[in-house]
Amino acid sequence: MAVFVDHETVRFGSTLVKLTDIDRVEVRSRKPHSRAVSWVAFLLAIFMFPMIFVATTSSDRFNALIMVLVFSLVAWIWWQRAKIVEYSLYLITGSSETRACGSREHHDIVQMREQIEQAMSSYT
Repeated sequence: MAVFVDHETVRFGSTLVKLTDIDRVEVRSRKPHSRAVSWVAFLLAIFMFPMIFVATTSSDRFNALIMVLVFSLVAWIWWQRAKIVEYSLYLITGSSETRACGSREHHDIVQMREQIEQAMSSYT
């Protein structure tokens, strides 16, 4: 979602906020995915690994190897997902706070924040 700044207002979506009402602008970050699933899958892969050597038949060894590979793949995929960070731009007023926009690109959010702060400083 784009944020449009003119000489008196900030518009994002259908919301319009006057520059004089904004006390400060914040950038917040959060990680939407936990690493817990990756740790569980990693531990299951470690516990399954000895089964490759303990199994008596070749089909049991193959099944154990497949299980280890699957759990390892799940652990790696979830570990990569846990690295994702989402950034949000908040406009803080005297009575409330409003989430203006969000993105996974930190540079875009910081650039929007600088635009709003520049408009705020030039307005006063």
